Amino acid sequence: MSNVPELVSGSCWWKKPLYYNPVVRPLDRGPDFSFVDGRKPSITTRWELERRKKQVELGKQIVHYLNEIKIAEQLYEEQQIQKTLRAEKIEQSKPKEKGIESVF
Repeated sequence: MSNVPELVSGSCWWKKPLYYNPVVRPLDRGPDFSFVDGRKPSITTRWELERRKKQVELGKQIVHYLNEIKIAEQLYEEQQIQKTLRAEKIEQSKPKEKGIESVF
Protein backbone atom coordinates (compact mmCIF):
# COMPACT_ATOMS: atom_id res chain seq x y z
CA MET A 1 0.00 0.00 0.00
CA SER A 2 1.12 3.49 -0.80
CA ASN A 3 1.10 6.42 1.63
CA VAL A 4 -0.08 8.76 -1.11
CA PRO A 5 -3.87 9.16 -1.00
CA GLU A 6 -5.83 8.67 -4.18
CA LEU A 7 -6.71 11.87 -6.00
CA VAL A 8 -10.42 12.50 -6.11
CA SER A 9 -11.43 14.32 -9.27
CA GLY A 10 -11.62 18.06 -8.77
CA SER A 11 -9.72 18.16 -5.48
CA CYS A 12 -6.15 18.54 -4.31
CA TRP A 13 -5.21 16.05 -1.61
CA TRP A 14 -2.36 18.23 -0.32
CA LYS A 15 -4.60 21.22 0.46
CA LYS A 16 -6.94 21.43 3.39
CA PRO A 17 -10.54 22.27 2.50
CA LEU A 18 -11.65 25.86 3.07
CA TYR A 19 -14.67 24.76 5.05
CA TYR A 20 -15.52 21.46 6.67
CA ASN A 21 -19.18 20.89 7.48
CA PRO A 22 -19.24 18.79 10.64
CA VAL A 23 -22.08 16.32 10.68
CA VAL A 24 -23.53 15.97 14.16
CA ARG A 25 -25.69 12.91 14.47
CA PRO A 26 -28.64 13.07 16.88
CA LEU A 27 -27.12 10.58 19.32
CA ASP A 28 -23.83 12.49 19.31
CA ARG A 29 -25.60 15.56 20.68
CA GLY A 30 -26.19 13.76 23.91
CA PRO A 31 -28.90 11.67 25.41
CA ASP A 32 -32.37 12.24 24.06
CA PHE A 33 -34.06 12.09 27.43
CA SER A 34 -34.41 14.23 30.54
CA PHE A 35 -35.23 13.45 34.12
CA VAL A 36 -38.76 13.73 35.51
CA ASP A 37 -37.91 16.95 37.36
CA GLY A 38 -36.75 18.56 34.08
CA ARG A 39 -32.99 18.25 34.55
CA LYS A 40 -30.92 17.30 31.54
CA PRO A 41 -28.26 14.64 32.07
CA SER A 42 -24.66 15.79 32.19
CA ILE A 43 -22.23 15.32 29.32
CA THR A 44 -21.80 11.60 28.77
CA THR A 45 -19.01 11.31 26.19
CA ARG A 46 -15.63 12.87 25.60
CA TRP A 47 -16.60 13.60 22.01
CA GLU A 48 -19.61 15.62 23.17
CA LEU A 49 -17.45 17.59 25.60
CA GLU A 50 -14.93 18.40 22.85
CA ARG A 51 -17.73 19.40 20.49
CA ARG A 52 -19.21 21.76 23.07
CA LYS A 53 -15.79 23.30 23.74
CA LYS A 54 -15.35 23.86 20.00
CA GLN A 55 -18.78 25.49 19.84
CA VAL A 56 -17.88 27.83 22.72
CA GLU A 57 -14.58 28.77 21.06
CA LEU A 58 -16.38 29.33 17.76
CA GLY A 59 -18.90 31.58 19.51
CA LYS A 60 -16.10 33.60 21.12
CA GLN A 61 -14.40 33.96 17.75
CA ILE A 62 -17.64 35.16 16.13
CA VAL A 63 -18.18 37.77 18.87
CA HIS A 64 -14.57 38.95 18.47
CA TYR A 65 -14.97 39.36 14.70
CA LEU A 66 -18.31 41.15 15.11
CA ASN A 67 -16.64 43.61 17.50
CA GLU A 68 -13.88 44.18 14.95
CA ILE A 69 -16.50 44.90 12.28
CA LYS A 70 -18.27 47.34 14.60
CA ILE A 71 -14.99 49.18 15.29
CA ALA A 72 -14.21 49.30 11.55
CA GLU A 73 -17.65 50.77 10.84
CA GLN A 74 -17.12 53.45 13.50
CA LEU A 75 -13.69 54.32 12.08
CA TYR A 76 -15.13 54.55 8.58
CA GLU A 77 -17.90 56.85 9.80
CA GLU A 78 -15.36 59.09 11.56
CA GLN A 79 -13.25 59.22 8.39
CA GLN A 80 -16.29 60.27 6.35
CA ILE A 81 -17.04 63.05 8.85
CA GLN A 82 -13.42 64.22 8.71
CA LYS A 83 -13.58 64.16 4.91
CA THR A 84 -16.71 66.33 4.81
CA LEU A 85 -15.25 68.77 7.36
CA ARG A 86 -12.05 69.04 5.32
CA ALA A 87 -14.06 69.66 2.14
CA GLU A 88 -16.13 72.37 3.88
CA LYS A 89 -12.97 74.02 5.21
CA ILE A 90 -11.43 74.06 1.73
CA GLU A 91 -14.66 75.47 0.29
CA GLN A 92 -14.69 78.26 2.90
CA SER A 93 -11.06 79.17 2.25
CA LYS A 94 -11.55 79.56 -1.52
CA PRO A 95 -11.77 83.16 -2.74
CA LYS A 96 -15.29 84.36 -3.39
CA GLU A 97 -16.41 85.78 -6.72
CA LYS A 98 -16.60 89.56 -6.78
CA GLY A 99 -20.09 90.97 -6.89
CA ILE A 100 -22.01 87.84 -5.86
CA GLU A 101 -21.43 88.19 -2.12
CA SER A 102 -20.44 91.23 -0.12
CA VAL A 103 -16.94 91.29 1.32
CA PHE A 104 -18.11 92.47 4.73
